Amino acid sequence: MTFTIPLLKFSPKQKTALPILIGVAAISFLAIINIGSLSDMLKGLFTQIPWKSLGGALLIFGLRLLDVPIGTLKTVLMVRGLRTWATLLGLLEVTVWITAMGKVMGQLDNPWNIAGYALGYTAGTWLGMWIENRLAFGSVEVHTISLHNSTELAESMRLAGFGVTQFQGFGESGPVCIVGTIVERKHLDVLLKRIHKVDPAAFITVDDTRRVIGGYRPAK
Repeated sequence: MTFTIPLLKFSPKQKTALPILIGVAAISFLAIINIGSLSDMLKGLFTQIPWKSLGGALLIFGLRLLDVPIGTLKTVLMVRGLRTWATLLGLLEVTVWITAMGKVMGQLDNPWNIAGYALGYTAGTWLGMWIENRLAFGSVEVHTISLHNSTELAESMRLAGFGVTQFQGFGESGPVCIVGTIVERKHLDVLLKRIHKVDPAAFITVDDTRRVIGGYRPAK
């Protein structure tokens, strides 16, 4: 009498995951067997970590994470002509920077401090750009050229509360109508979506403006 042992069939995903499962099971089994030595190894590793140096590096990282975004906002406010706020932010920025730099220069042989300084500067640069984009200071000038829907585009923008000026231009295909408006940056996305809704093929340019005097009606 012969016995037939049925073979298990695995799907392609199961075949891919099977070696991983076997490896995890093997590691778990070895860890259970050597639980005592594993505990001693982890305890030794824990005691070798330079917690004091890491604390100083984290402090430097936090200081850089603070002063770099402040510097970014200070530059934006300087460009916008807001001197008082830019001066106050500059004072705060240099105070925090000197504190971080003093901790690094006092221990140049500590690589953790240097790493914290570099990583803090990197993360602070990204954070400063993100904050500035969220605050959206100032206004921008938007010019739109629509070959066939310039009138509808201007009316749609006026209905949304934007002040619009239309003037004639001449392009490669002949006369065109240019629709211009000045809008606060926080309303720019709303305006662009409205333009795209009227004419997805419209040509749009966006330029920063330093100051707007008269004739400006903000969006509702």
